[in-house]
Amino acid sequence: MKSKAQCETLSKGVWNLWLNWCIPFGVVMLLFIAAPMYGDVFTVVSSFFILCFAHTVIFVNRRDNSKYCLIVPYLIELVLALTVVFIFVLNIVGQNFITEISGQPYNYSLPKMPVLFFAPFALILTVWLKYKKRKCAFCQDCLSRLGMSSERSLLSRIYYKEATLQTDLIVYISIVLTVIEWVFYFKFYINTNFNSLDIYIYVWLPVTIFVSSVIFFTFRYYALKKYLCSDDCVISTKVRFLLIHGNKVCIKNVDIFFDTPVKTEIPYHNSISELEVNDIFSKLSDYKNVKIRFLYQNSDFKTIANVFHYAVFIHGDLKIDEEKSLEWFNLEELKFLMGIKVVSPLLLNEINRVYTYAVTWKTYDKTGKRRYKVRYYKPTFRLEDMESWNIDYNDPVWLYVSKVNEDSRFFRIKVFWHKYILGFVKTCNSTD
Repeated sequence: MKSKAQCETLSKGVWNLWLNWCIPFGVVMLLFIAAPMYGDVFTVVSSFFILCFAHTVIFVNRRDNSKYCLIVPYLIELVLALTVVFIFVLNIVGQNFITEISGQPYNYSLPKMPVLFFAPFALILTVWLKYKKRKCAFCQDCLSRLGMSSERSLLSRIYYKEATLQTDLIVYISIVLTVIEWVFYFKFYINTNFNSLDIYIYVWLPVTIFVSSVIFFTFRYYALKKYLCSDDCVISTKVRFLLIHGNKVCIKNVDIFFDTPVKTEIPYHNSISELEVNDIFSKLSDYKNVKIRFLYQNSDFKTIANVFHYAVFIHGDLKIDEEKSLEWFNLEELKFLMGIKVVSPLLLNEINRVYTYAVTWKTYDKTGKRRYKVRYYKPTFRLEDMESWNIDYNDPVWLYVSKVNEDSRFFRIKVFWHKYILGFVKTCNSTD
């Protein structure tokens, strides 16, 4: 049975999914409606204030370490900025135009229809974002702070799936609007004035599509909220132990994936004491002469399912238990398994995180400066050394530094842009 706080967190999370779609596109639709009535000056000026407000909201959410996915508002902010800049430049350069690209005489008195530019820009930027996947700086900041979606709670995985759905829908809508708007512009539009058909195509058609999408997401997220708050949806805590002996990791073939053999799922815990961890491990494994070290916890929504990751260093001789089908692999063998994609997503993320943090920690300080004055220096990495390393695997700064450091191009410009423009304070604000 879920607590009231858990249901409130889940409901708020789903509500934010709805808001992330409705508010950005709702504001854009208001601009589409106002553009024919108030002209280009109103469109440019009002858009500037809207962009300032939107960027402030996204920036503040970053500063507050928000767990909510803001990729759709961020995408719409970029598209609207490009649209406004294009309209502004077109009005300045257009004074020298004699004819439009349709061949008609240039009419200075008619305002530009934002949807003509918004739709193709939305298509281009969304396709670019989907091509980049999680490699864009905006997504990398979330991954640095919160981990991969597979490591986080159900609500975070829902955010990832719904962000994919919403961006897919933006692509489809953008294709439809781009084709319809530009075919109409070249074939039927006469730029002497706006008639009722022009207003319908350039204003009410995108508004109608937007309203339809709002209805779709309203029903979808209402049903999702009801399910998440029901007893069918289980909230729990996962505890995982990475078994290490020397320079080898213990894994087990479970179904089609290799994964750590020592893992469990318990009722939700906000934290786990050292005594509880030892007790959990002793019930799951027969190894006695071990040292357990906390690696990291996936920072996620309060009161919602989470994952605790531990490393277990086994001392002495190994006890081979053939009945449990345990196998010990070194890093090269593990890398091969990861390459052919037969390692579970959680284990893959654990190995990548440990390796990335260790190599980055040994190469750079927290400001991204090299510890040794040797450009592109790559230190050695051995699993058996993990026990003595003083690395905080919960600190998102190391993931950021692994991407943005003195060996990367435009290092200082990137840090300035990410910290003061995009608001990546949690990953940029740190000292060694």
